[in-house]
Amino acid sequence: MHARRPQAAPRRQQGAILIVSLLMLLVLTLLALATMRAATFEERMAGNARDVNLSFQSAEAALRAAEDAILTLNAEPVRCLVLDASCNLLTAVAERGAVPADVRTVPWNTVAVPYGSGRGGAGAGGPGAVENVAAQPRVVVEHFETIDGPLMDADDEVRLVYRVTARGVGGTEAAQTIVESTLTRYPY
Repeated sequence: MHARRPQAAPRRQQGAILIVSLLMLLVLTLLALATMRAATFEERMAGNARDVNLSFQSAEAALRAAEDAILTLNAEPVRCLVLDASCNLLTAVAERGAVPADVRTVPWNTVAVPYGSGRGGAGAGGPGAVENVAAQPRVVVEHFETIDGPLMDADDEVRLVYRVTARGVGGTEAAQTIVESTLTRYPY
């Protein structure tokens, strides 16, 4: 028969492993939260970059369409002395000084020509509306100067100088871009 060995008294557990594992779980949770916060922040940054890019591209499209329209006119447009609702910028241009120096203060939604309506873009057979933007871009064309005499070559022809300003909006109204160009052409 077997002799029984005396059993040692069970050791009293201290719970150190439980405390260490809870601390490690806390550290892992904090790391996961920091990673999620960084990913959310990066996603917002990418969305904002896309929004700004959309606003720039829409403003650029309207600017180029307005330049093309000015270059294809057959007669000099009427000039408006005041930039207000009475000045139809589809058929006229603003006189120098009518457009505020700070173009952010232009009443874009009331006087500027929306892209896709004749001068600002698509009229008949034009390029159409800009997609994925909160509002269509708008354009203001200003007669800037008449140059009489040589510009960069030896001829003495008169040239008309126009300043074209366009405002584009991105996917939200928060992203707005204003672009401007100066266009020179021979008289009509």
